[in-house]
This record gives sequence, structure tokens and C-alpha cells, in this order.
Amino acid sequence: MGKVSEDELFSNLAALVHKTPKEVGDEFQGFVKPNSEVIGLIKKLKPFYKLGLCSNSPSDFIRSILKSQKLIDLFDVVVISNECGIIKPDQRIYKLVLDKLTVQSENSIFVDDNPVHIEAAEAIGMKGVLFSDFQELNSVFTKLGIKTS
Repeated sequence: MGKVSEDELFSNLAALVHKTPKEVGDEFQGFVKPNSEVIGLIKKLKPFYKLGLCSNSPSDFIRSILKSQKLIDLFDVVVISNECGIIKPDQRIYKLVLDKLTVQSENSIFVDDNPVHIEAAEAIGMKGVLFSDFQELNSVFTKLGIKTS
């Protein structure tokens, strides 16, 4: 939510797991494994739909990934919890994304790997899709009539 810096976060986590902040930061970076199939799907959606990214990851962390992987231009809006002071599953963060995209909730789809985040998005009228893998996501999009080419 922006109440602690990334350095503070890594220091606090490091103390809990008896590691150095650098080791914790390196582990965070180690979790970054861009899914090329999902990125390809996003690229196919981009010409036809407004796309937003909503993340609870530390701002510096997520922005460095978006920059290094050249992904930032795929999104019309990027909302990061510690930049806006709201964290998923607080419904205000979904409303913020919708407002920035100028999209009504009933005309939007929210994809996330956390069922709690999906439930919160659905509570404000968004269609929620629980992400498990690319094939399932692609199948759900096809069933929903989402144009991917």
C-alpha cells in the first residue's frame, strides 16, 4: 500500500527468514518468469481492447520487470497498490482501474490467480477469470467471445 519502501519490505522479510535483504530481493527476482503464451495473447488483445494491469507487487519491482521485458506499452493503464495506497482485494482499486480505462464494470474482465481478488472484482460487477494456465485462459476467452486475432 506504499506504507513501506521496497528496501524496508525486503529488510523486514529478510529478518523473518534469516536472510539478507539482497537475498530476499534476489529471490523475488527469481520468481519472475514471464509467460510467453500469455504475453502473446495480450499482444493479440491490445488492438481490440483497453488493457489494464493491477498489481500488489512493489512498484520498483513490477516497473523494472515491465521495462526490462518491454511490456509497459501493452497496457493502457498500470495501477500498482503502493502507488495508489489501495491493495487488492479492496474494491476501490478495481474501480480506480475502471475509471482510468473509462470502462464500466459490466463491460470488463478481470484475470487473476487469487480467488479472493476475483471475488472482489465480481462484487463490483466485473467478470472474473481465475488464471491457472494459458490453455484454460484461452479457452475461457474463446467461450466469452473475446477476439484474439
